[in-house]
Amino acid sequence: MSGGIINNIDRRKKLINNVNYLIKSREETRTSLSNRTGITRTTIYNILDGKVKSVQNKTVERLADFFGTTCYIIENENIEDIEILDRTTAVHGNKNPSAVPIIDENELTKTIYKTIGELIITHPITYFFQNETNIIGVKVGNQLSDIFSINSILIIKRFSVPKSNELMLTLTNNQQLTIRRNRDDIHYTDKIIGIILEERLIDE
Repeated sequence: MSGGIINNIDRRKKLINNVNYLIKSREETRTSLSNRTGITRTTIYNILDGKVKSVQNKTVERLADFFGTTCYIIENENIEDIEILDRTTAVHGNKNPSAVPIIDENELTKTIYKTIGELIITHPITYFFQNETNIIGVKVGNQLSDIFSINSILIIKRFSVPKSNELMLTLTNNQQLTIRRNRDDIHYTDKIIGIILEERLIDE
């Protein structure tokens, strides 16, 4: 994953590549994408043919919502690479065997783009007894202590797109960790770290 916001030209290229990949991998067509998103066929063809210099935020949101991802990911990341990593059980993959790395809250922004395999080798671990990929534990510090118990462990499904009422952890544009209680509360520039699956209280 890129780990940072890229320039407008590269963002547009990422969007085109991601939408083309998603159309193919989800067995859609440009026409079906238009019919199901409400985006005109002319707009979709112009975007994918590279004829649009700046894609409107609303159009990006519709595309991201339709494919079950976020605006940030569809414009800044390589979705095909992410999906390959999610199917890979290895140091360079994101499929959890049963171990979950525990990351201190103040370390999260520096390690968020490391693979699960890398984090398990370098961090303490806990366990998660479900067949999931891309699960991390976040040890609560001062930033999140107004909502969760300090030193508790948040089990998080990393980079997952929230449903309407799922609690999620995001990173704001000024690098602050924030809890969002509703998908509608997410700011356009927020990075979604993941959905909070549970809080584990730690006995001192």
